[in-house]
Amino acid sequence: MNDTREKLTQVPRLKKSMWPKGVRGIGIEEAGLLGVDNDGRLYWDGKPVAVSRKLTGWQTFGAFVVGLFVVIGSIGSFAQGWSTYHDWACDVGWPTVVCSSSGDGGMQRRARDQVVFNKSPGPVKRKGVV
Repeated sequence: MNDTREKLTQVPRLKKSMWPKGVRGIGIEEAGLLGVDNDGRLYWDGKPVAVSRKLTGWQTFGAFVVGLFVVIGSIGSFAQGWSTYHDWACDVGWPTVVCSSSGDGGMQRRARDQVVFNKSPGPVKRKGVV
């Protein structure tokens, strides 16, 4: 409760001199004119208070771009997960779409990965060379 009060005291208030012409503050006796219906819509003296917000063209474009990249990222994430599952499922013998036909349980792939990820394969020894 104290946090809410502290936050409200930090909100800047406009001076009444900065209000548009014809706008005045409401008194305690007028607070009874505010009402809310069952759907949470606000009413003043029985008339609905209309609040609308429209996005500008650039805001709409930005929202579209963000949404597009979210879709692209989710497709990429799905593809990476599927690829990882497929390789792992082939290694452990779980059901998957198609595994390599080598029948070695993924040994060729593991050997290839070991060659790729080893930084120094070590010295090469040749027969008859001093």
